[in-house]
Amino acid sequence: MPKGKKTPPGPHGGSNGRTAGGRVNKMECMRQTLAQIGSDAKPKEIQDHLKKTFGLTMSTKMISTYKGSIGKKAAQQSRVMRSPATGRPVGSGSGGIEDARAVKELADRIGPEEVREWLDVLYP
Repeated sequence: MPKGKKTPPGPHGGSNGRTAGGRVNKMECMRQTLAQIGSDAKPKEIQDHLKKTFGLTMSTKMISTYKGSIGKKAAQQSRVMRSPATGRPVGSGSGGIEDARAVKELADRIGPEEVREWLDVLYP
């Protein structure tokens, strides 16, 4: 296909894993494959699916690396959504403002860096 031409959709609709320049985007092919067959699929299954669907040949080692990268990114996004919460806003209910004052007092006594280290240990 000439450079700059838009590629037609793949057999499963939508993008076919190619960039606007017509080059194969392996990471996008991996994302689509994992969405279709599931993230618990084995590298050999993924390899067969990539070949059949996109005509893409990748080693199982590369597939494992890409799969790990995709999973790691998903876990980071999930961690942001699961950040710990006390269930009550600061300043309301029992102890909100008092808790903040206690933390401030502790920071004044042992230093803010030490408090940050404690928080990193308690809430990784």
